[in-house]
Amino acid sequence: MISSIVYLSSPSETSTEQLAPVGTLRAFVHPDLGYQLLRSVKATTAVTANEVVQYDSGSAESVVKSSGAKQKACMIAGLAVSSIAAGSYGWVVCYGQAYALAHSTIGAGSTLMTSATAGRVNDETVGGAEHTVIGIQISDASAASAGDKITIRVTSIL
Repeated sequence: MISSIVYLSSPSETSTEQLAPVGTLRAFVHPDLGYQLLRSVKATTAVTANEVVQYDSGSAESVVKSSGAKQKACMIAGLAVSSIAAGSYGWVVCYGQAYALAHSTIGAGSTLMTSATAGRVNDETVGGAEHTVIGIQISDASAASAGDKITIRVTSIL
């Protein structure tokens, strides 16, 4: 029998001590965003809230903010719930709705990938890059501008 996923009570918590084994999944029901799955991570370098984080080169556990346009989705750990200091532990959303930071103007309903600006998302052309899609923009606004916090539906980055 498959056991149920444990619910998390404080996804914004970060610590220099491990909150759960790195890679652990926990469920959370966000008051505005709904059901989410979160992953425990350890940041190699500082990460800001709402940034896309990817696994650090050669690591299956440590993360850094995404470092370029169209990173492979399998390298993405999720979107940071809170700012995580270098060497500290925190949580990232890997399924459900989450907040992200826009790279440039993004239209509502746009398919999203990592951008050239570290930690941000952009609506790059999908053709030939389907393996890099991490979500879709679902914010109410018709378009978002560079640096705006937007709401995205994260494709299952499990």
